[in-house]
Amino acid sequence: MIGQDGTTRPVVTCCEPLVDNWRPPPPAVSIDSGDLHLWRIRLATTLTDRQGEILTEAELRRAAKLRFVADRRRFIARRAALRQVLSRYLQVPADTIAFDVNAHGKPSIKAPPAHVETLSFNASSCDDLALIVIALNRRIGVDVERINLPPDDVEVARQFLSEKELEEFAGLQGTTRAQRFFAMWTGKEAVLKALGTGLSLSPRLIELAVDDDGCPAISSLEGTLHNTKRWSLHSVSPETGYLGAIAIEGHRLNIHGWTI
Repeated sequence: MIGQDGTTRPVVTCCEPLVDNWRPPPPAVSIDSGDLHLWRIRLATTLTDRQGEILTEAELRRAAKLRFVADRRRFIARRAALRQVLSRYLQVPADTIAFDVNAHGKPSIKAPPAHVETLSFNASSCDDLALIVIALNRRIGVDVERINLPPDDVEVARQFLSEKELEEFAGLQGTTRAQRFFAMWTGKEAVLKALGTGLSLSPRLIELAVDDDGCPAISSLEGTLHNTKRWSLHSVSPETGYLGAIAIEGHRLNIHGWTI
C-alpha cells in the first residue's frame, strides 16, 4: 500500500500477541461479528478411544493410511477436536457436521444450520499441539510450528523467502535467527491459508517485515491482496518452544483464547 508521502506501508498490521492467559472455555460459547476465538488443543490429553466414533468413514480411511500409530492417533484426535469445537457454535452433534473443500483444499462447513451465520474456521497442528481459530463472515488462517531450526535453514528459507528477506535472514544469528525463520514461515502460511490459495500463490510473493519483538507484518505482496480490505497478522505463542501466526480479514477484533 502506498501512502500519501509515497512510502510503502504494510497492508497487514502487526498486533500484540493474542493471548496472555489461556482459560478453560465457558459451558456455552457464542460469537459475534467482531470476535475472534482461538482454541488451543493439547491432543495427547484430549485423546480417547471413542473419538473415532464421531469421524466419518472417509476421515478414518485417511487416518488408516498414515504409517505410524502416533500419527494416526493425532489425526483422529485433531479431527475429533475440530468437530467438537465447531459443534459448540453450530449447536448440532459433532458427528453430523459435513465439510466442503475448495480447489486448494481449504475446508468450510457444508450446509450450516439456518440459525448460524457464516462461521469461518481454520486449524493447524504440530506434534501434540493444535490451534483452531473461529470467526464470523471473514477469512482467517492459522499456522503453528515447533521452533527447531533445520541445519540447512538457508536452503529451506529459499523456498519461501523473497530475495530481500533471505538477505536479511542470512545475517542473523542464534535465537534471533530461529525466531525470524518461524515468524516468517508461520506468517506466510497463515496468509496463504486465509486466502484459501494454498501454494498456488508462491510464499515468496509475500514480503514480511518482522519487528524487534518478532512480530511480522506484510510489507508488500504481488497481485492477490492489492486493493482489498485491510488484513491483520498476529503472532501467538501457544506453548514454550512453539510459534504461531493468525491472518484475519479485518482488525480491532475482540480476542478470546481457550484451552482444552
